[in-house]
Amino acid sequence: LSEEANEEAALNVQTPVEPSPYISLAVYQRALKQYDKSLASLKEASKLDEIAPSTEPAMSVQYHTGWTLHEAGRFKEAVAAYSAGIVKQPEFGAAFYRRASAYEALGDKKSARKDLTRANELPPKEGWPAEVLAKLAEYGLTKKD
Repeated sequence: LSEEANEEAALNVQTPVEPSPYISLAVYQRALKQYDKSLASLKEASKLDEIAPSTEPAMSVQYHTGWTLHEAGRFKEAVAAYSAGIVKQPEFGAAFYRRASAYEALGDKKSARKDLTRANELPPKEGWPAEVLAKLAEYGLTKKD
């Protein structure tokens, strides 16, 4: 069996009670460019990730949904997903970076710059990867010390 088939089979053996198995599967499916399957897995994750009835899923589901939508070329929807996640976790710099990338794909450089500026203020503990540092430099932003 393929790795994806093994992961899907594992989900059928024991129904997950928390979102991470679905998120992991969605990440794998996104890497294979199986965007519809990835989004379906994330939808399942969102059912388990809700903080309370009638609330939106928390950041991890929104972040990966935005990333998948972006990879699928659905940039406006990606912006909406990242925005929903940012409301839940406004100190997650990677979400601002990814939303900036979606804004940039839409031709909205002003919003992209605003989000990159915010991302620059919220670097991960391990620092930004080269790809992000290059994008910050492209916009004339320097790494926060």
